[in-house]
Amino acid sequence: MNLVPDASLLVIMVVFWITYWILRWALFGPVQEILRERRETVEAARAEHEAALAQTEAKLEAERARLNQARVEAAARRDELRRAAEERRQALLAETRQEAEGRLAAAGGELDRSVTAERAALDAKARELAARMVDNLLEKSA
Repeated sequence: MNLVPDASLLVIMVVFWITYWILRWALFGPVQEILRERRETVEAARAEHEAALAQTEAKLEAERARLNQARVEAAARRDELRRAAEERRQALLAETRQEAEGRLAAAGGELDRSVTAERAALDAKARELAARMVDNLLEKSA
């Protein structure tokens, strides 16, 4: 068994190291540079995405707050309009009641006048009938 290296081993090692340096210079270096640039681009894009997401969330929260404020204002406006409508309804109801009471009073007065006139007419007719009956009775007895 011969353990002494010969010249072919030295040539193989030289060729290996030359190939390694050429590959490192021509292939591994540019590939690593491309991977580093890609990693930086991805990290920049991720940071930009997170910033845009935070900005979107802030805008969304502002819109939610604005929407809630609009809901509160709409509810207040609706309550105000309901209260105004109820007040108007009560005023119209009171006015209608007053008008109805006025009409009832006028109709009651007219009815009283009509009843008084009819009573007077009936009284006059009753007297006239009584006078006729007396005349008829007196003529029969005479």
